[in-house]
Parts: sequence; C-alpha cells; structure tokens
Amino acid sequence: MLIRVQKHQWLLILLALFAPLLLNVVAIWQDVGTASILKIWQGTYPQPLFGFLGGAFNPLPEIFLKLLLFLVVLGLLAWFMVFISSMVFFQKQSQIAKLFEIGVMALLAAVIFFIVSGFMMPLIWLPKFHDYLLGFPSSPFTVNWSRWFIFPVTAIILFSAMFLSRDKNLEKKK
Repeated sequence: MLIRVQKHQWLLILLALFAPLLLNVVAIWQDVGTASILKIWQGTYPQPLFGFLGGAFNPLPEIFLKLLLFLVVLGLLAWFMVFISSMVFFQKQSQIAKLFEIGVMALLAAVIFFIVSGFMMPLIWLPKFHDYLLGFPSSPFTVNWSRWFIFPVTAIILFSAMFLSRDKNLEKKK
C-alpha cells in the first residue's frame, strides 16, 4: 500500500483521471477537425490572432501541460477520497452507512470532475483555436459529453475504488 492506497485503487484512480483528458482530446479533434490536427503536427497551422503576420505554431504541448495541471488537482481529490475511505473510523462503520457515505462522496467528486472537464478544461484550449474577443468561450460538445460520459463513469469508478478499500490490519485484529 503506497500512501494508504492499494494497487488496484491506484489503477482505478488513473482510469478516472484519463476520462476527462480523453474527453478534451476528442473535443479538440471534433472542434478543429482532422485536417487542422494534421496541419498542427506538420507545423503549418496558422496563428488565430496574428495569422496575417505569417508563421505557424503548435499549441498542443502547451494545452496538454495545462490540462495535466487540472488532472493533478483532480487526482489529489480522488486520492484524498480513497485515502479517507481506508481510514480506521471509516472501516469500522456498518456496511449500510459505509455504502451511503461512499455513494455521496463519489457523486460529489463526479460533480467536480464534470465541472472541471466540461467547463474549466475547455477554457484552456478554445482560445488557442478561436478568436474570443467578446464573449465567454464554451464547448457544447464537452459540456454534453461530460454530463453523459464523465459524470457516470467517474461516479462508478470512484465508488468502486472506495468500496474496495479495506484495512488489512483491522481484519487481522478481528
């Protein structure tokens, strides 16, 4: 157990973290299109604000570094929830209370994942590809898919990760 989280729980946490990243990668691809992604990789994608000056840029490394910062915050949240679920006071509760608390914690974390992946993460990459001089950038694709994909997937994965937490020292004492 590394930092009171078991190996299979680390796998579930990583799986939960890849869902928002995957959603935003697909949203970038859906937003700019395959032809623009190929231009980015070839280094011929024009800059959106100053395209008349010439020059091309590759915004993907900067975008992914900033998206990874969001994933670190979401990872800390997921780790903290799994860490709490493996504490002694949590383990000694009755099964019904434990299931209820796990369900509430998983739903709250899923709401946070939904907000971050659907509203905050697109704020990083949308201004890179579009001019937003007036107005608030938003991506209907990420909002809709985060509601119907990220929310349930994250809730199920985190519920499973917290439910699978057990303290082996407590089991030995019984």
